[in-house]
Amino acid sequence: MTRRGGETTTSRSLNWVTFCVLDTIPNGCLPGDRQDAITEYEGHRRGGSSVIMDATRASDGAYVTLKKLDFVHSRSSMEEGDVNNYLSSSDLSSDPRNHCARAIQILQMPDEDNVYILVMPLLRPFDDPKFTTIGEAVAFFTQIFEELQFLHEHEVAHRDCCEGNTLIDATPLYPDPWHPVELKRRRDWKGNRNHK
Repeated sequence: MTRRGGETTTSRSLNWVTFCVLDTIPNGCLPGDRQDAITEYEGHRRGGSSVIMDATRASDGAYVTLKKLDFVHSRSSMEEGDVNNYLSSSDLSSDPRNHCARAIQILQMPDEDNVYILVMPLLRPFDDPKFTTIGEAVAFFTQIFEELQFLHEHEVAHRDCCEGNTLIDATPLYPDPWHPVELKRRRDWKGNRNHK
């Protein structure tokens, strides 16, 4: 990862953690709200074989999300990679109705021909922070409907348009970055995060 311009969180180095399997762990197996936070970070996905972690882009210090896509063991990973490439093409990415979270970069894992890392912006749930005006809510729903219309016009069916898959880039709202798993905390653990 470092050769490609990124740094992973130092406490984990390059150890992957599968968040989606935690959906099946009985309540109480993880302390406090940890299980909920981990499930929330994965976006409430069920099944699949996605593996997610956070990193820092070395070129500008931006926080990003890394998602491992295994094309051999997961058909959904292959579809996700193909759809992301398609929606990120120059023609489609320039359409103002395309509100998809597009990959910043797709990296092939060294020594693994069919395993890729999808580098994406660090996003958070659409309703955190809560809407403060009717105009914000109207703008949100307008973008959701524009996006669905855009996808359908280009013969892409989302098939899982739900709360957990509706995220925002809230970077402009937070003077101090949030922790990628404990969303209520600052990234440096020096208290709770506050938005503008």
